Amino acid sequence: MMIQNMHAAEWLLETTPGRVALRFLELCAFTVGALLMLWVVYMAETRFAPVIEDWKLEYIERQDGHYVLGGTLVKTRACELISTSVMAVPKQPLAPRVLVYQIKPDELVGGNAPTGFSTWGPWRVEIPKALLTHREHISFLEVVGHHRCHGLWTQETLYGRVFSDRLP
Repeated sequence: MMIQNMHAAEWLLETTPGRVALRFLELCAFTVGALLMLWVVYMAETRFAPVIEDWKLEYIERQDGHYVLGGTLVKTRACELISTSVMAVPKQPLAPRVLVYQIKPDELVGGNAPTGFSTWGPWRVEIPKALLTHREHISFLEVVGHHRCHGLWTQETLYGRVFSDRLP
């Protein structure tokens, strides 16, 4: 009966269960605020701080079931390369991207380039069978890098696109 006669603020401040509930609400507010701030930092970093910029594929040649390719890039942040993925984007709208090839940094010389302007290649990669058998269904390839810049999350950067008509 006493709770009915009290206002909610009085109950929170003047009763033991109210003070416990108030402390719980304060902890929840802090946790939600911290998570929201972490989300904002994540969104800002992944959108506005790419690891690689100005990635260019200068040449691509076909030799004995392999592509030999090379180009240039600008690495803007000193992050560790985890992998580079080549994703096929189908011509069909709303179809998901498909992993065609993945390159680990220790598979190719110069996988972890220093910051600044770099040339890469000649890299010799085996032509994936999926690329050969489904080439007419692929609109373009996306080259995506995955880097570790700190311990909170990995950074995904779209290096660039290679359109199907450019592949020999």
